[in-house]
Amino acid sequence: MVVKEFLSKSGVNVEMFKPFRKNNPLPRRQLNKTSGREITTPVTHTSAAIRETLKKKIANGEYRLGEIVAPKSYQKLILDSNGTLKKERFTVSGRKIPLLEIRKNLLAEHGEMCLVRDHSEAHYEAMTYKELEIHLKEIGEFKEQPDGETTREELVNSLKHWE
Repeated sequence: MVVKEFLSKSGVNVEMFKPFRKNNPLPRRQLNKTSGREITTPVTHTSAAIRETLKKKIANGEYRLGEIVAPKSYQKLILDSNGTLKKERFTVSGRKIPLLEIRKNLLAEHGEMCLVRDHSEAHYEAMTYKELEIHLKEIGEFKEQPDGETTREELVNSLKHWE
């Protein structure tokens, strides 16, 4: 109002700032509230339920937390409700899963899916020349020597290399 009076005293036409409506708008109708409380709606998981689910999965071994790395302790001052300063210690740290554990798990998973063939020396020694040749042909790595003489030892080394 003070600005409007100042502008009108200064000779500014304040009528152009009025709305163009002739009538005031009617108040909006209030939305009806539902009376029945028997209707239920889905609710997102509470944080307590999520926390319990995570604890179960960690205990079962589905999730791994790893080992604590580089813990560092700090002190902070806290002002109590009665006005006294209180020192509180807290520790900050990170976690990591050791590389050896990751490699063992990957080797076990890939071994189950037959992506990695990790056989012992006895396995290769028990194979015949023909079996070695068939396995190398299956993976597309059997190469005939120009003189036609491929030793069994060369086939074993080649199969070990590719498996």
